Amino acid sequence: MDYVRRGCPLSAAHLGFAISVFSDRLLHFCKMLGVRFSKEEQASVMAVFRYVGYLFGIPEEILYENRKDAKEIFKIGLLCEPPPDDDSAVVANELVRAVPRVTDVQTAEEAEEQMKLGYALSRVLLGRKTAKDLQFPKYNGFVALLLFRTRIVLESMLKDAQFIKRKNFTELLGISSYDELIGISYKLPTHVKDALSQDW
Repeated sequence: MDYVRRGCPLSAAHLGFAISVFSDRLLHFCKMLGVRFSKEEQASVMAVFRYVGYLFGIPEEILYENRKDAKEIFKIGLLCEPPPDDDSAVVANELVRAVPRVTDVQTAEEAEEQMKLGYALSRVLLGRKTAKDLQFPKYNGFVALLLFRTRIVLESMLKDAQFIKRKNFTELLGISSYDELIGISYKLPTHVKDALSQDW
C-alpha cells in the first residue's frame, strides 16, 4: 500500500467517532445556535447516522444504540485523537471560507460578513483552545451567538413553522446537489492531498 500517496485507511473506530459527531454533536451545536428539534426529529437524526454507520460496516459492538452511547463514543474518540496539526487548520479554515460559495452569496461584502459570522460562531461552538489550534482569527463569538440565536427565535415566531421546515429542507437539498458547475464532484480524488489530485 502506498501510504505516502494515498494516506492511511480509516478504521471502523474512526467512522464510529465520525457518525457520533455528525449526529449527537450536530444536534448539540444546533441547539446552541437556537434551533429547536422535536424528540422525533432528534431520534430521526440519530437513526439516520446509525444506519449510515451500519452501511459503512461499523461492527454492532461499537455502533451507537442511542444518543447517550453517541456521547460516550465521542468522549472516548476525542481522547484518542491527536491535536490539530497544520493540515487540520488548513482544512478547517477552508471549510469556513467555502460557506459563501455554497450558500450562493452575491457580493464580496456579504461573503466577508458570512465568513466573519462563521468564524465567530465556530469559536464559541468549538471552544477557544480548539479555535486557537485551528488558527481561526479572533472574533467576538458570544455577541455573534446571541444575535444569531435571537434571529432564529424571531424568525420561528414570525413565520409559519411548516414554511420554515420546507425552506430548510429545500436549502439542504440545494447544498447537497453536487455538480461540475460549482466545482464539487462525486469523482474520487487521485491523491490524498487535494492540491496534488488530478482529473481522471
